[in-house]
Amino acid sequence: MPNPIVLGTPATCGDLATGASNVFINNKPVMLVGQATAGGPILGPGSLPYKVLVGGTAISLVGDSITGHGDGAHSNPTFASPLPDVVSVRIGP
Repeated sequence: MPNPIVLGTPATCGDLATGASNVFINNKPVMLVGQATAGGPILGPGSLPYKVLVGGTAISLVGDSITGHGDGAHSNPTFASPLPDVVSVRIGP
């Protein structure tokens, strides 16, 4: 599973992930699909294909799409990489 997105992770357009969650990685809130933003709402698909949910909502992952909110880099942004202190998540044996 790709790395999760946390508060302050930059999108490809330069906007930072913002939102609130009661789940933390290294004291940073994990961003939830449909609830957090990075210039526009995070579309996902997030962790839904992996069946990893927080309160029934998928967490945002590297590769997730963000709603376009302008021209150029802001027209089709994504999350391309995690913050350096966010570890990857392994599911299964």
